[in-house]
Amino acid sequence: MMKKRGSGSYIILLLCLVLVVSSAVISGGCSAGKSPAPGSTSEAAVTSPPVEASPSAAPTAAPVQTPASTPAASGTPTAAPDVPQCPPAADDYFSDAVFVGNSLVDGLYLYGGVSNCHWLSGTGVSLYNIDKQKISDKLGGECTVMDGLSRQKYGKVYIELGINEISMSAKDFVKSYGDFIDKIRAVQPDAKIYVLSLTPVSAKKSADGGYFTKENVLAYNAALHKLSSEKGCLYIDSCTSLADKDGYLPGSATSDGIHFNPSYYSAWMDVIRTHYV
Repeated sequence: MMKKRGSGSYIILLLCLVLVVSSAVISGGCSAGKSPAPGSTSEAAVTSPPVEASPSAAPTAAPVQTPASTPAASGTPTAAPDVPQCPPAADDYFSDAVFVGNSLVDGLYLYGGVSNCHWLSGTGVSLYNIDKQKISDKLGGECTVMDGLSRQKYGKVYIELGINEISMSAKDFVKSYGDFIDKIRAVQPDAKIYVLSLTPVSAKKSADGGYFTKENVLAYNAALHKLSSEKGCLYIDSCTSLADKDGYLPGSATSDGIHFNPSYYSAWMDVIRTHYV
């Protein structure tokens, strides 16, 4: 009986041992088949690498725009006194205007085609005598230029002087012209003052050995342009428009090299009509 009991116990013990080993093997196999835990190295290896974001570009500063020059208010003289070319002004535009000057302005009065403005001009008028010389006021009376300017208020004053002063030094000319502008401002503080350039002289006149040369005209005009800027006046370059390609008054437009034939005064008035603010 003792032998049989020992043999059965041995068999039972052996079966238990087999069961324990099998359980361990089965347990190990399931553990190996599990999916890797999220975030593990294995998961990272099988995942497509994220698309590398382009490095953030450094903020690009907006380009600094060069400010466009601000146009001056209409009628306000600027450091650049040149008057722009505009559509032709009607005669009514000149109803509050006065033209001041020498015999060239007399020609403009007679042949320019504008009759509803005022004229204070005469033969021989210059900066030498503008305070004293009596001229026709074109209304049946006489006065000096300054007396005429003091009679009423004007919106525009056009000045044509210089050809009778052509023998003066440019320095003295500018000084006298500047003094005259100051006198106008004293009696016409609200008027726009238009400085008209000297008009061209003919090639024949320029070559005759006197003071009436193209070079003197251009020198005076350069001085007037600068003075207009300094005094806050408006400058109209009639000379360029009325001259030929060589800078001279066309021979067909004059009989004496300085004054115009009647039809050319109309051409001069056209320049004035198309330059205003």
